[in-house]
Amino acid sequence: MITDSLPLVLVGRHTAGVGEILAAALQGAGAVVVGQTSVGFAPYMSLVQDGDVAIWMPVGQWLRPDDEVINGKGIDPDEVIEEIDPDADGDPVLERALEILNQGLEKAA
Repeated sequence: MITDSLPLVLVGRHTAGVGEILAAALQGAGAVVVGQTSVGFAPYMSLVQDGDVAIWMPVGQWLRPDDEVINGKGIDPDEVIEEIDPDADGDPVLERALEILNQGLEKAA
C-alpha cells in the first residue's frame, strides 16, 4: 500500500461524468471532498445497436454515498467553498485542501 490515508477530492461546478462517479466512490469510502456541488451529469449508459442504427441509452443510475442519484443532483462536498472569483489570485479550493492536509500532518506528528 502506498498510503494509509484516502486522497482529498477536489470538485467544482464543472466536474461531471466520470469525475463525479469517482468523487462519489471516494467520498463513500471516507475521503474528504472539497469545493462546490458538481454538475450532476453522470448517467449510466449502454450502446444499443441495431443494423445501421446506434444509440446510447440510459440503463441505470450512479449513486452518491447517501444513495441518491448523482444525475441531476451532483456531488455535495464535505468542505464547501463558496463562489470563486475567476479574476482573484490563488485557488481557494486547493488552498483549503492543503490546509486540511497540513492539519492531518500536524496531528500525525
